[in-house]
Amino acid sequence: MNKQIILTEKQAKSLTSGTKSKPRQSKYRNVKTKYDGINFDSKKECERYKVLKQWQQKGLIKNLVLQPKFLIAESVQLDGKKQRARYYIADFMYQDQDNNQVVEDVKGMKTDIYKLKRHLVKEKHGIEFFSIGGGIGIVYQGTLDSGVQEWWNEDCAQLTLSTYAQAVVPTLQPLGLHIIVEPGRLIVGNAGALITRCLYEKNGKAKTFKIVDAGMNDLIRPALYQGYHEIIPVREHPSGSCVTADVVGPICESGDFLAQNRDMPDVRQGELLAVLSAGAYGFSMSSNYNSRPMAEEVLVDGDQWNVIRSRQSWEDLIRGESIPE
Repeated sequence: MNKQIILTEKQAKSLTSGTKSKPRQSKYRNVKTKYDGINFDSKKECERYKVLKQWQQKGLIKNLVLQPKFLIAESVQLDGKKQRARYYIADFMYQDQDNNQVVEDVKGMKTDIYKLKRHLVKEKHGIEFFSIGGGIGIVYQGTLDSGVQEWWNEDCAQLTLSTYAQAVVPTLQPLGLHIIVEPGRLIVGNAGALITRCLYEKNGKAKTFKIVDAGMNDLIRPALYQGYHEIIPVREHPSGSCVTADVVGPICESGDFLAQNRDMPDVRQGELLAVLSAGAYGFSMSSNYNSRPMAEEVLVDGDQWNVIRSRQSWEDLIRGESIPE
């Protein structure tokens, strides 16, 4: 059955102006990022690639494709000139565990032309599902302050599920697709903390270092992409004195840090620190680098607690290894 699609003059000119362009400076101020030898249009797109790559390695998805092309207009003669075929280029395409084909675009702004191209792709290729990924951030700075409802009432600029829905639903609803969203970090990010002990202090000419027993293998976000995590003493510090220090781990890497040039309470050897906002991309990105066992996970509910994942032992680290005779 033939279907007629009416385009405005502006939309028609956009569709005939060329395929997906790669301007030197992004119109929407995205920061171009390179990872795995691949150039991404934005940090958000790069971070999504890292997640999808991990999923594929774990067998959660398969056949991951970057920049898949979908034909939306055949080559035609227009005013005596041949116009080349036009394509819609998405960011990612893969198959989920139910063998559904999922097409993803990691976009900060949904323009009219973007929505039009999505509509044309659906009409021509019959796409039913549209994953908009995650992207719902959490509070990393001022984590404790944000734990009360009054904080959210006073700062209406903060992104909540309600404001997120108000922003995306009007844009996505006209597409008529089944929308997939992954708000995992929003749910668990600030529900978890990494507890670490201060082993000793090292004073240099230019810096003060607080060496702790947690490292980049436990929480790699600060070392990998300078992720910020609030760090506080588990017990209120009695002295009240503060210091500017780097919080670093015991691993033999210059990038083994949890915070740099951080103004913080002057904790001493043996005191416990809580690295906040570690519930997402914490344990899931941890490793056994330097033959370090992964930390145990404890679920706390009020004054009750239970170990839900045991600390790894040396036997766990070498399990499956063998020495040939």
